Amino acid sequence: MPALIAFGRRWGIGSDDLVCFGLGLAAIHIFGIVFFGIIYHLHDRNYPCPSISVLHIFLIGVFVILSCLIILELAIGIISSRGTIYNSRPRRSLRYFLYFRLLLMLPELTWTALGTYWTFADSSDCPGEDIIVVRAAILANWCLLFIFLVMAYCLFDPLGSLPLDGRFGQEELERAQRVWERRCRIVCCCAQADTDGQAYSELGALFASVFLNMGTVPSDIAAGLVLVHRQQEDSQLLAEIKNGSLTRNNKLVMNPFDMSRKEDQMTLWNLTHYANYAKAAYGWPFYVYHNMISSQCSLCRYYRCCSCIRKSRDDLPVVGDNCCSCNYASIRASTKLNREDILYARYIDKDYELPFFVAIDRFTKSIVVSIRGTLSLHDALTDLRALPEEINIDGVEDAYAHSGICNSARKIKILLEQEVGLGSIMNNYRGFKLVIVGHSLGAGAAAILSILLESTFPELSCYAYSPPGGLMSQKLVTSAIYRNDLVPRLSLQNVMKLRSSIMACIRFCRRPKYQVLMTGCCCLATTCCQCCIGNDIDLDNVTINSDNENDSGNSTVEEVIPLLTAARVGSGSFGAIRNVTDIDLFLPGRIVHVLEDQPSRSCGSKPTYKAFWSDFTAFDALLVTSGMIGDHFPDGICDALLHLMDQYPHNFDTEITI
Repeated sequence: MPALIAFGRRWGIGSDDLVCFGLGLAAIHIFGIVFFGIIYHLHDRNYPCPSISVLHIFLIGVFVILSCLIILELAIGIISSRGTIYNSRPRRSLRYFLYFRLLLMLPELTWTALGTYWTFADSSDCPGEDIIVVRAAILANWCLLFIFLVMAYCLFDPLGSLPLDGRFGQEELERAQRVWERRCRIVCCCAQADTDGQAYSELGALFASVFLNMGTVPSDIAAGLVLVHRQQEDSQLLAEIKNGSLTRNNKLVMNPFDMSRKEDQMTLWNLTHYANYAKAAYGWPFYVYHNMISSQCSLCRYYRCCSCIRKSRDDLPVVGDNCCSCNYASIRASTKLNREDILYARYIDKDYELPFFVAIDRFTKSIVVSIRGTLSLHDALTDLRALPEEINIDGVEDAYAHSGICNSARKIKILLEQEVGLGSIMNNYRGFKLVIVGHSLGAGAAAILSILLESTFPELSCYAYSPPGGLMSQKLVTSAIYRNDLVPRLSLQNVMKLRSSIMACIRFCRRPKYQVLMTGCCCLATTCCQCCIGNDIDLDNVTINSDNENDSGNSTVEEVIPLLTAARVGSGSFGAIRNVTDIDLFLPGRIVHVLEDQPSRSCGSKPTYKAFWSDFTAFDALLVTSGMIGDHFPDGICDALLHLMDQYPHNFDTEITI
């Protein structure tokens, strides 16, 4: 940081990102000198080949070029390792070495082309096995040159010519939005879909608003995450959450479950019971993944393949499944429901249309609506449309929720009313209550859907597993969150907070970037993460460094924040995004936070867990940990709830009222 400036523009790489590049290429070229030296030694002037003199001239030229490249690449690697992430002045001469390295590509290309001509067109009189070795070496050099050109293309930043002072006009902002919109289309591989045009425009504006004017490259963000993790550990935030001692405004926001209380028993039982429905909504891919060995044996008896042996599939209440009804089979295998208890299942995956199924749970006397979480690109687009949208709720003014999830919940409500006939189902099953469940994106849709249906079915319940941030807080919803799950904390406000923290940590870090990234890699590869970080990143690495040449005396974190908002945002999408970040959005309902108390100490042992009633303010920051993504998978929260039930077997009996 800042991005490398060469040829009058910024590039998608930092001047401190070339340590491995320079030293790695130098090592490869040293190996090349040794390799060609052996060839030169073995082929003296008496070698039986008419073109031996041409080979010697070619090898001497290779030695000269490789020697120059090694010197340059070592210099690039050494210079790139100087300074800190923010202080780039010790690296200010790097671009001139890069210019010289690019200049050397001309003789390198010329000499490689001459070697290609000699080995492939003018060496027929030389022994074949020797020529094959030389040809392989030349082809390897062509591959290196091709990789070099591809990297240069990938590192080209279309926004690199924007003003360096961060003072952007409306034209520059719209250009940034178009660039990010094009990137989203390429990633999603569906640019021809006209119906998605508005979605890509929204995403382009959102990403441009978040990343524009940061002046960072991807490796800066990675290093910043390592530093933020160290800062969070030092601030005792992670330890307070693990111990259940987290406070906000001098108030404890995490209260442990009391398993002697009937309410806590019922909550844990319900969460554990309905978690199976939330997991079943993911269909056969997740079932096969979770039951790798026994999945086919379990699913095959529920398949409804089109054959003369099986009945027609027309009587199945399933829409959008494959020819063998694999998703339907996974629902039955996961929930152990009878065929007649699955009232409806829909697996059509489009914009704002989430797959879901409706089933009868006769044990709890409930009609269960289970909504699938993120499992496709359409779902990912829905996740990313994170701008707050106003939602109409009786008795509540200025209510907002996640835009993409709101639209998905409205579509499911229409399908339940018009295609499924939810009202008729509830009338036919008197005494049954409505329960809506979901995981991840499905949990968010379930929470909003329960709000939309509350006036029609006032006795309904909702169980949201790992719901995303940016939803409404309603008492009819019970949310379950596992450990350091990233998604429940992933609101637009928390992303902006993390952005500020990353910039501040980068600004005050005293170590070069390659050391910070090596520390992060070591922590991912070892279980002793805290020890590893403590050895490589001292406490004062995320404090003020008044010795840096770019620092100006007594700096504070507040002085860094203007770097994040220097862009002059006018009207349009960017102004809207900046305005809505001031809207506070919370996790839905009562929140049950399940934490690991003691990890498993051996292969045969099981971990122990503890549960807390948590306030939504306990999730007002993104936690940077190695497990923040893995903790989001549905099997994590489901297994933890089952283990909790096993820890208190004497507290549960069939007399509990569901």
